[in-house]
Amino acid sequence: MLQGVSCDLVEAVNECQTLIRVFENERNDIAVFNCLYDEAVELAEHFEIVPSKPRTTGRQRNRANPAVVGIQDYWRFTLYIQFLDHLLNELRDRFVNSEERFLAQMLLPNNLKTLNQDHQIRIFRAYESDLQSEDQFLLEIKRWVARWDIYPSKKPDQLCATFEMTPKELYPNIFCILQILLTMPPSTTTAAERSFSALKRVKTYLRSTMGQDRLSSLALLHVHSDFDIDTKEVVDTFNNDRQRKMLLS
Repeated sequence: MLQGVSCDLVEAVNECQTLIRVFENERNDIAVFNCLYDEAVELAEHFEIVPSKPRTTGRQRNRANPAVVGIQDYWRFTLYIQFLDHLLNELRDRFVNSEERFLAQMLLPNNLKTLNQDHQIRIFRAYESDLQSEDQFLLEIKRWVARWDIYPSKKPDQLCATFEMTPKELYPNIFCILQILLTMPPSTTTAAERSFSALKRVKTYLRSTMGQDRLSSLALLHVHSDFDIDTKEVVDTFNNDRQRKMLLS
């Protein structure tokens, strides 16, 4: 779901809370760990690995040293519970704690039909430090909804397209919210995968020793090859960068 182009972050938060409840129940249910431990022991037998644990000492700084006797209890406290706690903290930090900010996704033209007064107040509270007054924000929402009711055929279906079609002078608060929403964790891996593909084409075995600045510049030129570049402006910038014996033309 998170890798879909039309990912609904609000729905993702709701499902994330469901996952958190499931993981918390499994963390507290020792039968789940016992089942996993039995599978691990059975797998280890094929490789002639005997279950064991480090020696418990009176003082230890460099590794986990819980006061347990059994091997199974040791791995439960030092591996299973630690991993689940880390997973739960990451889910809360990345999604649940940002739930109110993710509500700004309802400002997209295709989601306005589900936007109500309560959502508007919650969105303002989440972005209050970056916005102007609440009254001005609510008035912008009214004009924003009416704008897309008048021009339904021009409704953008993506966040980037909505941001580009939002006049900053007419909707400063909505523009600011969309700008912040663009900087939040991406809902897809498309950008990362495209950047890896671009680097693979740019940094070949013939260019394996290039520096970071050159690599970044070439990658930007390759990814944004559709941008128009003023050659004369580039030459003038390069020429003025330092004193040269011969002027470039």
